[in-house]
Amino acid sequence: ASASRSAHELPSGLSVESVVAASPGVVVVTNAVGVVKYVNPAFTRLLGYTSAFIVGKNVTTFQPPDIAEKHHLLMKRLVDGGKPKVVGVAGRHVVAVHEDGTMIPVLLEINRVDLPDGMYFVAGLQDARAHADKDEEAEDVDEGARRRVNKYMALIIRVVLALMFVAAL
Repeated sequence: ASASRSAHELPSGLSVESVVAASPGVVVVTNAVGVVKYVNPAFTRLLGYTSAFIVGKNVTTFQPPDIAEKHHLLMKRLVDGGKPKVVGVAGRHVVAVHEDGTMIPVLLEINRVDLPDGMYFVAGLQDARAHADKDEEAEDVDEGARRRVNKYMALIIRVVLALMFVAAL
């Protein structure tokens, strides 16, 4: 059976949901207006908000006020066909707000997925604090780490997109 298994199939008994839930990288899925539809457990470990609390709330809940106040305009422009500034940009450095108010530097990647029931965004976040205090001598190492994080987050996002596509069928 394994010889005939597609390269995109998971081993028997392993679901895409369990892979995303077990991922050490944060995964956030929102609808077209920024309402959170799903977060994996890594989200709670990084930002403190529980899934029960954050699902149904807007992503502005965990954004700094200066970003949150213009986020709805950025989303509207994107939904209306405008050019994305963040979506599809790998490894963008931003700040997320922990439940306790602490500002946490993160690497962000967002991808758009269009499903029969609407437009969604899948975001991957990676804690960037470990890289924030590096000195200039370590820039090459940081760049290599950033590329590895970007590849890892791109993989996680592709898995979530595949899950959403299969669920929409």
